[in-house]
Formats: sequence, structure tokens, C-alpha cells
Amino acid sequence: MSTLKYIAAPILAASLIAPAHARWFEVEVILFSRIQDPTQLDEDFEAPRANKVNAASLDLFSNFLLAPEDCPLPEPPAPPLAELADQGLALIAEPINSEQPLGTTAELSEEQQVAALLEPSAASAGTEVTGDDLERGVQYDEFGFPIADEVDVTDQTSSEPERTPEEQLAYEQWLSDCQKPRSYDELTQLPVAMTPHQIPDWDDGPYLLSADLLQLSDARQKLTNGGAYKPMLHAGWRINIDSKRRMPAIKLIAGQNFGSRYSADGWEHPLELADETELDVVDNSLIPTTDSDQTETTASEQTPLAAESMLQQPVAAQTWQEIALNDEPVEYKPAVWELEADLHIWLATWLHIETDLVLRRSGRKSPQDLDDAAAEAVLLPTESTSTLVSDAATVPYLFDYNMSQFRRVRSTEIHYFDHPMFGMIVQIRPYEPRPEPEQPPQPENDAVDAPAS
Repeated sequence: MSTLKYIAAPILAASLIAPAHARWFEVEVILFSRIQDPTQLDEDFEAPRANKVNAASLDLFSNFLLAPEDCPLPEPPAPPLAELADQGLALIAEPINSEQPLGTTAELSEEQQVAALLEPSAASAGTEVTGDDLERGVQYDEFGFPIADEVDVTDQTSSEPERTPEEQLAYEQWLSDCQKPRSYDELTQLPVAMTPHQIPDWDDGPYLLSADLLQLSDARQKLTNGGAYKPMLHAGWRINIDSKRRMPAIKLIAGQNFGSRYSADGWEHPLELADETELDVVDNSLIPTTDSDQTETTASEQTPLAAESMLQQPVAAQTWQEIALNDEPVEYKPAVWELEADLHIWLATWLHIETDLVLRRSGRKSPQDLDDAAAEAVLLPTESTSTLVSDAATVPYLFDYNMSQFRRVRSTEIHYFDHPMFGMIVQIRPYEPRPEPEQPPQPENDAVDAPAS
């Protein structure tokens, strides 16, 4: 009996620590921030970051936010306005032959020109104008211009291939997606709900959930109604969860893009690369927002104010800006998102969640905290020369607030990851994957050997 006990114990222990087989789950996440001034909190947020997630990153949002990779390149820009104006001036500058009657062309002989002027009704009626130098079969209007033959559209074959209704719908969706930005750097604000309109027909790889499949909408609404929290991201996905070394970390991004003003290390871009308008950007990350459409100032509202200010200035003081005629590609600065997270989930008897989140808030920092290399790169915003900032001044800075946690969880339970500045709600639900639909049987070849008689 004792021998059996010693044999069974290692087998039982091995079965408990052995990695479980991969299973499908639905993961739903809500990221939110607290509407609170970080300077009012008596905590050290700039402590060294804990261990970061050590796993490959998987981006599920690119297909939802960006254009597909197989989209055609943009068409070449139209000719500049200056070139079109030069062409028009060249046409106007051509000398006019006073001996040539109006409504006629130089190629017509005098007899043909007189016939076109004396018999406008016949030309307008579509009768053929005769002449030795006139091309047979060409008809002219009452002004002497040739009438173009009507093109029979029915006889022309369309270059577009014939598509089924399903293929046409997918093609139109593809064309619509091609209008999206081609990189994250072009985006300035991300939507709260990352929910595509439809999901794949069967489960082959990870994909985002549509809005009707999310189950934490009530929790998100309570955060919005509470007034102390600001939902920043609500998304879900289906994924086949495996062991730790096989599972990637899901990359989450939310909020606004600070990249036009700040770099990833928190410092402002050099002044020679920054625009004056970018220096006046207000950090609206603490302003609570709803899912409704945000109010924006239209161009029609700005035009009267701009015109009034121009009229109040003397003529000598008015500065006129030339329109950029060359459509050069815009160079966007690398994106720096308000909230970023790496969410690593794996299965080994239990579900495990490892998080690495960072929230960014704009503020000001004393140059005394800078090292020598950073101090040489930071200039006073009011100075046009390369004067270094004084010790008493402060410079704009993008602060990082980090949260790294590890937790063993159970499926279907709602788990809350807390931080004084932000938080995360996660739920993992078991899911039975849908198999690939069976393909209709292919028709057999007609050429079948006849049975021997």
C-alpha cells in the first residue's frame, strides 16, 4: 500500500502542474481613468516600473482603425493651381484672326464657313454639310462645331468583373475601409468602443467582438454616470488561450494622441519642429466625455472672426499667406497614446492575467530634474534663440503613471485592477468555437468511364 502511495503522488502532482490544452474564451475589457488632479494625491507615481510583460505583442485594433494593406496607393495629385492658371492665360493670350468669322475653325474653307453661317438651321437639324475638304459623315451645329456621336453605352462591356451580392457587399466594404488612415500616427483621438460591425463566419484566429456580444455595457454606463471616472476603452475579443510561452500580449491603446507635441520620453519636440498652435494644445484628458458626438468648431464659425480681425488691421499690417500648391505628403510624428496597456493572459490549470499599463498626463517639470543631455535639448518656449532654461523655470512634460499587476483568476468572474489614477475591469468567459462551414460538394467530372458491357 505504501509503495502505491509513493507512485501515485508524483503522478497526481504532475497532472496538476501540466499545462492544460488550449481552449477558446471571450475576453472583455474596460479601461478607465479617474477625473482627479494627480498633484492632489500624496503618492510617489514616478517610482521605477515593475517587471514588464515579457511576451510578443498582438494588435487586434489595426484592422478596425486602419486601412487594409492591400488598398491601392492614393492617386497622384491634380496639377497645381498655378499650372492651370498658366494654361488659361496662354489660351487667352493667343492672337485672334479678325478675318476668321465667329463660330468657324481655321480648317474650314471660306465656302464651308459661309455655308455654316448662312444655313444654321440645316446644321442644327443634323443635315450633312458638303464640301471637298470636309470629312464625310461629320455633322456640325449652328456655331460650326462638330457634333459628337452619341456613345451607345449598352454596347460597351464593363471592365468591372461580375460579382455576387455577397462579393459586391464585401467589395464595397473594402473600398470604405480604404478611406481610413494608413498609420496610427495620423489619428488624434481613439473611439471608446472598439466594436466592428460584423465578426468572421467561423473561428479561426483571434478577432474583436461586435457591440451586441459585449456584456459589460452596464458597468461602463455606471462609470460614466458616476462622474468620477472616464471610460476610455471598451472592447472584447475571442481567442484560443494556451500556455504562457505560446500566448502573445494583447496591445491596448486608448485616449488622445500626444505625439504631435510630446515624444515617447515625455519631453516636448524641439521648437524648430513644433508649430505655435501645437504649443497651445490643452490636455483634455481630464474632461469627462460621453459616447455622443463631440462638439467641434466648424470652418463657417471661424471664418467671420478671422475676417473681422483682418479688417480691423491696417492694410500694411495684414499678412497674407500663400496657398501651398504642391501637395507634399504630411510627415506625422510617432503616436504617443494617453493610455497604453499590455494584457497577457494564459492558461495553466488556472487562468492567469499579467498587466502592464501606463497613463499619461501633461504637466510641467522643473529643469532641476533633468540630466545634462536632456537639459541641453529643452528650450524656453518664449525664447527664439538656443538659450537654456533657468533653474527657476519649468518646462512642459508628459508624465507617466504605471500599473503592473499579476493575478490568478477564474472564468466568468469580473476582476478589477485598481490604481489611484486609472483602472481596468476584465471578464474572461468560456466559449465554444464555431467550426468552419462545410463546403458544398464539388460536381463530379462528366467524363466518367462507361461500364463495360
